[in-house]
Amino acid sequence: MTELDIRLSSLPNSTNEFDYEKFTIKSISDNWECTRKWVKDDTIHYDYLTNAYGDLEAPIADCNNVAYNAHCKTIMKVSNYMEYLKQNNEQLLYLKDWHLKRLQPNDNFYETPMLFASDWLNEFCQDLQEDDFMFVYIGPKNSWTPLHADVYSSYSWSVNVVGRKQWILFPPGEEEKLKDKLVEQEIQEFKHSDDFTAQCQLILKSIFGMDFKMFVRFICHIADKIVNLNHSQIPLNTHKKFHQNRSSRLREVQ
Repeated sequence: MTELDIRLSSLPNSTNEFDYEKFTIKSISDNWECTRKWVKDDTIHYDYLTNAYGDLEAPIADCNNVAYNAHCKTIMKVSNYMEYLKQNNEQLLYLKDWHLKRLQPNDNFYETPMLFASDWLNEFCQDLQEDDFMFVYIGPKNSWTPLHADVYSSYSWSVNVVGRKQWILFPPGEEEKLKDKLVEQEIQEFKHSDDFTAQCQLILKSIFGMDFKMFVRFICHIADKIVNLNHSQIPLNTHKKFHQNRSSRLREVQ
């Protein structure tokens, strides 16, 4: 049984005092198919993964080869990667950002915990048949990922099926020390130009992944779905007013 222990009344006002043991989720994946089939004797079940997914291709990051704060990547068949893992050589190759669920939509190897069931970002991407953000990661000891913020600065959840993973997280406020001074300088240089707004949107999309127009499109898409879902419970005039306001806002950003 999943143990969910949340003591909201005892949470502190300051993040400096935060005790993460006060919020624990344990055994969330005990009944998942991947826990039963991907793991054998407390390690990766290489044979199962080879038989089940060996012909599929996956992105492989070379942890010893970093360029522009990202690992250089290649594509490898899963069967070949499983053979690499069994060899235990000096290379640090990390299978990451693998869209296994998109490749095998009927393979229910995990279940989304109820706490994270509301997933607007993936819902938006799947409805529009765009890239999703559901990934599988497999790596040897000491494989790692460079310092980064999650896509669109969103909040992701991650479950270790087997093995251990160390996370290094920065407290709120520390991100000020990580800002790109060159980007801030570029913004200042264009501040009084006619192209300032367009330039800011370009920078926003290149760094954040989404400009203002796409963000409004995202919010409106989710809002439309929620309103349509509850249409029978909403007075007709309220529903019409929402769509009129939505159309007006979309015109403003186009």
